[in-house]
Amino acid sequence: MYVAQVRDVKFFIVVYVDDLILVCNNKDKFLQMKEELFRKFEMKDLGDLHFFLCMEMERDHAQCPFSINQIGYLKEILKCFRMEDCKAIRVPLDPKIKLKKNVKKDNEMVEVPYQQAVGSLMYAMLCTRPDLAYPISVVSQHMANSSLKHWIAVKHIFRYLQGTLQFKLHFKGLSPQDLVGYYDADSASDLEDRKSTTRFVFMMGGGAISWSSKRQPIITLSMTKAKYMVSTQATKEAIWMTKLMKELGYMKEKKVMAI
Repeated sequence: MYVAQVRDVKFFIVVYVDDLILVCNNKDKFLQMKEELFRKFEMKDLGDLHFFLCMEMERDHAQCPFSINQIGYLKEILKCFRMEDCKAIRVPLDPKIKLKKNVKKDNEMVEVPYQQAVGSLMYAMLCTRPDLAYPISVVSQHMANSSLKHWIAVKHIFRYLQGTLQFKLHFKGLSPQDLVGYYDADSASDLEDRKSTTRFVFMMGGGAISWSSKRQPIITLSMTKAKYMVSTQATKEAIWMTKLMKELGYMKEKKVMAI
C-alpha cells in the first residue's frame, strides 16, 4: 500500500499483483491522479469499487455506511464441496464435540478433500468472517492426519455458512473512529496438551477490522496466567493497529479501549 498526503489531501493506493484500489478525499485530485497513472501505465478503469479478491463491497454515498461480504465466494465453495443443498444450522461448531489428534492413518480419508476445504474456509475467515476464527483454528490443527470425525466438524462449518450467507461486515463512516478491542481466553481447553486459547477482536467504525483465535504457545497453570497471555497479544495488536491508523491519518492521538 502506498500512502501520500499533501496538505489536507490524502492518497491511498492499495496494490495486489496487477489490481489497484485508489482512494482520495478530494475528487478533483483523485481524477488528476488517475489521469497521471493512465499516462504512465496501461490500465483499465473498472469504476467504483464493488469486487476485489472475492470480496464484495457495498457503499451508500449519501449516508457513508460501507459493508464487505463474500456471499458469492461462499456459494462457490459450498457448491465445490457439494454442500449447496445441506441443512442450515446456527452454530459454527458443536460444543459437545471434542476433537483429538488422529494417531493412525485413516484410509477412509484418502479421497476426502479435507485440506482443500479447510483452506477455502480459512480464506473467508481471514477476509470477512471473524465468527469462523475459532472453529477454523480447531479443524486446522488436524490438517496432516485427519479422521472422519474431523471431516464431520468441517461439514458442520459448511452447514453453518449455509444459514449465514448474508452475514456482512458493516462500517459506519460517521461514527466515532476510536479503536475498541475485546479479548478473552479459556483455560486448558485443548484435550491433548492442555493449552489455552487466545481470542481477540478489534472494532473501528462499528465493524471488526482485526481478529484472532489461536492456541497459546505455552501451558498456563491458571486462568489468571492465561489472561495475562491474551492481554499481551491483544496489546501488541493494539500498538500495531494504532501505528497503522496514525500513518493513514485516521488517529491523531492514541484512543484505544480494551475490554
